[in-house]
Amino acid sequence: MSTASTAKIVLRPIEPSDLPHVLSKTRPAYAADRANADHISLEEAAEFAEKQLTQILPRGAETPGHHFAWIVAVEPSERVGFVWYFADSQRGEAFIYDLWIDEGRRRRGYASAALSAIDDEVRQLGCERIGLNVFATNPGAAALYRKCGFQAVTQYMNKRL
Repeated sequence: MSTASTAKIVLRPIEPSDLPHVLSKTRPAYAADRANADHISLEEAAEFAEKQLTQILPRGAETPGHHFAWIVAVEPSERVGFVWYFADSQRGEAFIYDLWIDEGRRRRGYASAALSAIDDEVRQLGCERIGLNVFATNPGAAALYRKCGFQAVTQYMNKRL
């Protein structure tokens, strides 16, 4: 299910040489969320994130099935965010690893429009399902994903001892 958005965007593939810079921007926020969720130090979470990235992207931007794109507003034409997703046409599944909208551009419909565009792209790649993870400490993102048709299929919980 896609939801219509009034924001008009296009997804423009990033240059492979841009990926390290983009990931260096997103890695600290992911590590902070991971540290909070797993009750570990920020240093441990940063090490975990780095190891995870190396496993997921052994060939960087050239890792098969992974797609990296700028989210670009149509009018005015400006870059407003980024998305990284994986599509496995053999399994018919896609997974969104990262999606962000620049802080000053949020709440304008860009994320909803990007999710709709991703739906279209992965459908064309032969995918019938798309998934993602969202941290419990980010209720705004969870609400956005629900609004765009995502449903919780599992819930992982932990507690600090």
